[in-house]
Amino acid sequence: MSGLLPLLIALALVEATSTRGGTTWASAPWWACAGVLGGALLGEMLARVLVRFPKSWLDRADLAFQGLILAGFAWLCLVPGWARWAPSTTLALAPWFALQMAWWFSFPAALASNGWTRTGFLLHQLRFGLMPLALLLPIADLCDTLGRAWRIDVWIDTNLGRGANIAGSFALMAAILVLLPVALVRLWRARPVADPEVAEDLQAVCRRLGVPVAGIMTWPTDGGRVHNAAVIGLLPRLRWVLITQDLLEDAGRDGLRAVLGHELGHARHRHLLIYLVFAAATGMASWWATQGIMALLDQFEVTRALPAELRQALVAVALLAIVWRVLFGMVSRLCERQADLAGVEATGNHRDLCEALLVVARGSGTDPRAPSWRHYSIAERIAFLTAAAQDPSMVQRHHRRVRWLVAILVLVTAVLGITLLTTSTFGPPRLIP
Repeated sequence: MSGLLPLLIALALVEATSTRGGTTWASAPWWACAGVLGGALLGEMLARVLVRFPKSWLDRADLAFQGLILAGFAWLCLVPGWARWAPSTTLALAPWFALQMAWWFSFPAALASNGWTRTGFLLHQLRFGLMPLALLLPIADLCDTLGRAWRIDVWIDTNLGRGANIAGSFALMAAILVLLPVALVRLWRARPVADPEVAEDLQAVCRRLGVPVAGIMTWPTDGGRVHNAAVIGLLPRLRWVLITQDLLEDAGRDGLRAVLGHELGHARHRHLLIYLVFAAATGMASWWATQGIMALLDQFEVTRALPAELRQALVAVALLAIVWRVLFGMVSRLCERQADLAGVEATGNHRDLCEALLVVARGSGTDPRAPSWRHYSIAERIAFLTAAAQDPSMVQRHHRRVRWLVAILVLVTAVLGITLLTTSTFGPPRLIP
């Protein structure tokens, strides 16, 4: 389970339960401390038990325990009123962060055969999973504090204010997407590829695919083995390709070219912008859907008897699961397949990328048939590339599917944006003085 979805669910729980004026136990901080301590001990015991089970159980156990962490955090927010007690979103999320870190510290006990150290696994998950997302929370807290202090909510509850809010949100997000890679390169301790021959060979692939980058870097992963690569950055001068040292050593020259081509495919086809438009469209749609679903739940006696905070939290979590686990999974798989086609183009032979994918599977101990919600399984990816090599028309058909996806997302975003500006449907609730 990636760090994105659990963090979004935890954030939705905080937003749904942080309304001022509700009941808050005076002992809420003590319950938070007790919950973190108890969850950490439970995670340690679970990890020590899991080492006796087949590796195929680990992913399911990880998913189940992260779900348990979220359930405990939901209770903490709903019953003692922790989110109402906490003065900021960042602090309100602190128990969830602490439990997540404790679980990552314990989990290597179940990965004895993989060579991960506790500290190495924890730092790896923080650097490459949670920390890039968590860095944005203080910015959101600052904006919220300024909004409350200057009473901007009154102005935002107008058509002009909503338009400015949308424009400002997009401008802030664009600035973050442009500048965040600079911080990530340092946070991930990336270094230029040491072998000048390899570096020049990979730069030649960038020129061949028409995707300039600021550099191709190695991605150190202390305390364990990782076979992975990534491209970060929207602008050529602030765009880097990162390849883990393990993949650099094991993939072979042609495999590296294919992997690099896959990563460059994300930049060439502007997948990050597609994800941003998807987030905008589904964010506005979820806002609208929340109002409608809450009104619908008010019509039934059974759901009306539930506390309003619980109803709102359940709706928020359900919508997040649908949007990010289901819909974003579909979008991501389309984009990943398009990036695979760029990987084939980088070498001219689909077998190079297929072999590199098998290297990744062997290096991570993953069954090639194991499903992936953001990618297809490695076996499915290899089967598609093999079929596309025999029938090149499949390539153009897939590119058309992605173009249709982009057109639909842009249309939905435009329609919802216009609706937002011309009606009060999306008007934010006024703050309680």
